Amino acid sequence: MGQVGQEIAQTFVPLATVPISNMTMFPLFDQLSLIRSFGSFIMDLFDGTTDIFAAAQILAGHHSFRGDVPATMLAYGTPCEVSEYCERLITEIGMKTPGFMLGTGCEVPLNCKPENYAALMQLLPRYAR
Repeated sequence: MGQVGQEIAQTFVPLATVPISNMTMFPLFDQLSLIRSFGSFIMDLFDGTTDIFAAAQILAGHHSFRGDVPATMLAYGTPCEVSEYCERLITEIGMKTPGFMLGTGCEVPLNCKPENYAALMQLLPRYAR
């Protein structure tokens, strides 16, 4: 395995074996600069507990990434909380960072409140370009 292969393995093997509970605590956060050097691709590593705002500063202009409305917010929050958080993601990351895609952190949970998902979807047309 060459140097690049070793770097890729060192970066992504831990992702497959260690759950990411907090991006600022997990070594992945320190490796975002290395990941950025791999070239262009889409990242979907955010799981609702990561600091997407800090990650956006590191990845901006290098990769597309998706996130990060937490599953817990969709399941237990209010439509107002979902809408406010999505607006923050759009205004603080989406309008400043090319390649940002608003989405859920991981997936839409089975116990998602329909009104919370509707709040996310109703917000999108206001910011569509």
